[in-house]
Amino acid sequence: MSVYGETLPDDFSASPKLEAAWKVWKKWCGGRSVPTWADVDLMLLPPKLLPFATVMDVLDDGRYRYRFWGTGIANAYEVEVTGKLLEEAFGGEFFGVTKRQLDSVVESGEPQLYRTIIEKPSGARLIKINLRLPVMDMPDQITKVITVSTLERVGIHDYESVGEIWGTSKLVAGQRVNDGGA
Repeated sequence: MSVYGETLPDDFSASPKLEAAWKVWKKWCGGRSVPTWADVDLMLLPPKLLPFATVMDVLDDGRYRYRFWGTGIANAYEVEVTGKLLEEAFGGEFFGVTKRQLDSVVESGEPQLYRTIIEKPSGARLIKINLRLPVMDMPDQITKVITVSTLERVGIHDYESVGEIWGTSKLVAGQRVNDGGA
């Protein structure tokens, strides 16, 4: 299995649905370049996208903790990681790709659009388009990153569990949703 990510142009051609989330983020910004957490109301995200949203706290030591993990993402991966550190939740290539994307948003202070592909040797793929949006609590310091995602299954039926197909327990160290245990 391989996991890789790429930066996409910010014209939303790869995922037009995510432009609506970007427009909500721009409203939260008001006249500033980045909104504060007090400005954010996740319930204003389009209802079909909210379940595919996550919020990461940016910790002082450069690590990330999941503050919010949407139900759509939880169901797709069959894992609940709210409250977990990124490195506790995901390992290997998935961790590396995610961390690089988050680091880039924190360093630039600007929204960024990414395509992350998880591919099996059989050719089956899960294509995840991530819109990563910075948020600050203190002037000039990004303290959170909101991610809104779309998922496309290639070679995977809608009724098939992504967690089972991808062996999520090997990628994810978080708590499995379907069994409620570790």
